[in-house]
Amino acid sequence: MPAESKGSGANRRADWQGSSQRFGTCQAVYRFTLSMTIVVASLLTALPCEAESSGHCQTLRASTAFVPMAAGLLDNFLRLPWMISEKVSQLDDDRDFYDQRLKFFPPYSTQSKIHAGYHSPFVATNKVQWVQVDLGREFQISNIVLVPAAVQLENEIVEGYGFPIRFRVQVSSDSEFKDSDLVADHSSSDYSNPGRYPVQFPALNLSGRYVRVTVTRHSRSSGRAFFALGELIVLSGNRNVAAWRPVQSTGSVEVETRWSREYLVDEVSILPLPMGNSGRNYSNRRYGYLSKPSSKPKTSQWVQLDLGKDVLIDEIRLVPARPPDQADIPGWGFPSSFRVEVSRNPDMLDAVPYCDFSNIEIQHWTDRPLVLPAETREMFSNPAAGQRWDPNPKNFPSEPVTARYVRLTATALDSRITPYRFALAEILVYSGDVNVALDTLVTASDPAEQSYPKNHDLREEQSWAPEWLVDEFTSRSPLQEYPVWLEKVEDRRDIEVALLELTVALDEEVARVWFQIGSVTAAIVFASIGILAWMNWRQGSQLTIQTEQLRSQIASDLHDDIGSNLGMIALLCQTMNHREGIPGELKPDLEEMREVALETSDAMRDILWLLRTPTSKLEDFIGRLRITANRLLSNSEIVFVCPEQLPDTSIVLSWRRNVFLSFKEALHNAARHSKATSVTVAIEIDNDRLRITIVDNGVGFDFDNRRDGFGVGNIIRRMDQLGGSAEFTSVPGEGTRVTLDAPFHQIHYIRRQWRQILAARQKLRP
Repeated sequence: MPAESKGSGANRRADWQGSSQRFGTCQAVYRFTLSMTIVVASLLTALPCEAESSGHCQTLRASTAFVPMAAGLLDNFLRLPWMISEKVSQLDDDRDFYDQRLKFFPPYSTQSKIHAGYHSPFVATNKVQWVQVDLGREFQISNIVLVPAAVQLENEIVEGYGFPIRFRVQVSSDSEFKDSDLVADHSSSDYSNPGRYPVQFPALNLSGRYVRVTVTRHSRSSGRAFFALGELIVLSGNRNVAAWRPVQSTGSVEVETRWSREYLVDEVSILPLPMGNSGRNYSNRRYGYLSKPSSKPKTSQWVQLDLGKDVLIDEIRLVPARPPDQADIPGWGFPSSFRVEVSRNPDMLDAVPYCDFSNIEIQHWTDRPLVLPAETREMFSNPAAGQRWDPNPKNFPSEPVTARYVRLTATALDSRITPYRFALAEILVYSGDVNVALDTLVTASDPAEQSYPKNHDLREEQSWAPEWLVDEFTSRSPLQEYPVWLEKVEDRRDIEVALLELTVALDEEVARVWFQIGSVTAAIVFASIGILAWMNWRQGSQLTIQTEQLRSQIASDLHDDIGSNLGMIALLCQTMNHREGIPGELKPDLEEMREVALETSDAMRDILWLLRTPTSKLEDFIGRLRITANRLLSNSEIVFVCPEQLPDTSIVLSWRRNVFLSFKEALHNAARHSKATSVTVAIEIDNDRLRITIVDNGVGFDFDNRRDGFGVGNIIRRMDQLGGSAEFTSVPGEGTRVTLDAPFHQIHYIRRQWRQILAARQKLRP
């Protein structure tokens, strides 16, 4: 199916729908929030309390009192643009005014997408195409209406599909249009796509038999040109004299139930039923005529109108019912097969067939009226005709028929409802421009029986009655004549355009006001954040100074007190070990005590080194690693490999601590457990990462069955805190390889350290 042909009319409609959806979304969120607040309040109020004096009940009551207040505050907040901007309030009032005005115009929603209308062949862009209708005889034409087509492409309904871009409309008494009158000429400039609304062109009561639409610029799809029309309406007074008339064209795309020349004048289009909100004061329960229920669909039930005198019948319209109290389906109860006869006698002995669908199922299950012009009655009354749509004018007598009585006989009922019933909202019989069936006498073979309470006005209580068949009222609204209805539809379109403009303007103004509110609020928030950040920085600076002072004091105390004590212990152990009279079995213990004291002193010096400098350079850190390796592996051959050029990178205390202690633990394992004679320490720096590889030629160990004393878990945990990794490769009897990989900078590591700093500050505060 070709793609949509778009124009400014369709774009305006889409823009209006988009703006309305955005505005409606804001309003929906606003109403939903308030509704949920009220629901929460209701649920809280409904919760039971065992003891009214309990803390739970008091809290519950306080909550229920707070929720409406919160809803009110939220309401006021969401209404801020309306409160502070006079322009927003004025636009909103104007929008409400036009929205209310729409309720005084006929409801308008697009109808059937089947029988979409006429579709021209695909042609070259510059080729002219035309389509014309033969009215059968000369008519005085008041208006010509072009109804756009609507089709469903994938999941989207495309309104205004294929509407011609440049065209002209002509009326002539000659089928060749050698001599014609111009009704509308839009062949010199592009015409806006009307979307879902019909386009009217006043004909100023020109006389003619033929109406032609000539297209000089087509819609396009995938490089192909075409045009499409949903319906061609030619009004002569109150009647569409183009209904069911022969159609000719330069060509046609014929697709069953979708496109055909016939569908251009079949009274089936996107137009809804011509009804409105004006007219006489009708009861809300006048649905039309309803027959008794039938147990079988094949039947013979009739309803008959007495027009009061012989009249020339030009047209009969059958309006389907759609009662509000039944299943909401179009054409409820419309007979599948029927015939219409007219006569001058009530017994219908001299009846003239007006239309005969008794041997075929037409299934007119729609809200659209079935229009039966007198000029086409021979076509509808010849069930043996092999071709129903024959453009030969001899099959379309142009003379109306004279009669007083009109009878509709249903031969097959609506199969969609059970029990089977015959229902109809209205029968209109036109003689010229006048509906001569209004308020006439109606008789029926099987009217539905209805029972009512006593002392009630039957005319007010009856939903179905034969007289409601001629009251010019559908099952839901009064009917209107085509010219009046189309005029009101045009007014409705103008109001919708005004609503579009107001909605867009209101949407933009509300967005502008919210932007101003947001800008001011953001400025205040940023200023407040700046002040709080400065205060926090100032407090943090003071706290950092205090922390540094405390760290220096602790380091000094450790060095002066504990360090000197450990040195004294080592010296006493050494002195006692060389003193005479000391038992030999105590000397190994004294030597071990001296070594422990010295190791503890070395470990404390490492800790003091970490504490004294919160940050240091990478070069100093590598030097400390070299000193530590030489000290811990004094009994082994050491190979220390390090790059000659080190980056000028500063490293923080926590990073140094985790890497240094992991490195020291790995060297400790090599010195104490591996029995290695040679240890290689390799330092690699790759971009922003430090990689330390420690390889020994010791006895190795089974990593999966290792003992806890190796400290492997501590190494892995420390490296994981830095966002790095620790890898162990060891084979019993073949040595061990330990690889420590730590990034210098990690976002999650910095965040973790920041959280630890904040926690430390909280602990230090009095």
